[in-house]
Amino acid sequence: MEGFIRIDSLGNISGLTGEDAFPVEPVFIDEETELLQENCIKYLGKKGCNNVTNPDIIDDSTYELIQEGIDEARALSDFRMAFSVLDLEHVDDSYSVANHAIDLTGKSLKNLFDKNHSECVLITASTLGDGIDKRVSIYKNSNTARMVLLNACSSAYVEYLTDISEKLILRACNLINPSFRFAPGYGDVPLSRQRQIFSIFEKQSDKLKIELNDNNFMYPIKSMTGITGCRRVSEK
Repeated sequence: MEGFIRIDSLGNISGLTGEDAFPVEPVFIDEETELLQENCIKYLGKKGCNNVTNPDIIDDSTYELIQEGIDEARALSDFRMAFSVLDLEHVDDSYSVANHAIDLTGKSLKNLFDKNHSECVLITASTLGDGIDKRVSIYKNSNTARMVLLNACSSAYVEYLTDISEKLILRACNLINPSFRFAPGYGDVPLSRQRQIFSIFEKQSDKLKIELNDNNFMYPIKSMTGITGCRRVSEK
């Protein structure tokens, strides 16, 4: 199964297996917003912040500033995500996918798939679009503090929307027990495998609008790829 998801600045979601909107829980809910704030704080470099409601760690004015950064990232974002669910083949103590030119060899991925006895793999590529990159470029020459804030909040925000989208995909595809979302550049998986991932989404490249440079880094900057092992729901 493959598809495409889009989330606008208001939280309206369209796509998945087609282009029409489909019903889901609201994207922006209080519990998730607290987690988003916590991740923004981590990207800003605040240490030991395990509870975003602890007033001894972060004061109210800082929270207000962080929420401003989140709101700005949300207003500038045009989230898009391409995905593909592929069956895993386990041969000679390594994993592969049939008929796809993506290399899943390596100890890191083997451990990832072994841990939850993965039967398939969810491959994703997601981005907030280039609006944030353009605003960060403006702030670089005019407001460095605002640049740092927006950069941190948008990094947390792309992860937040990718997590939400992944949950929708798992539900739609009857998949369970997702692993950690791995990406090229982690462990012993070279960054060059980005190109293999994007080859899977070649037909969706005009909609996805992510480019790789010669060093396999993505543009827009607030983009990410993912490799997630999972299992299918057993039929009774």
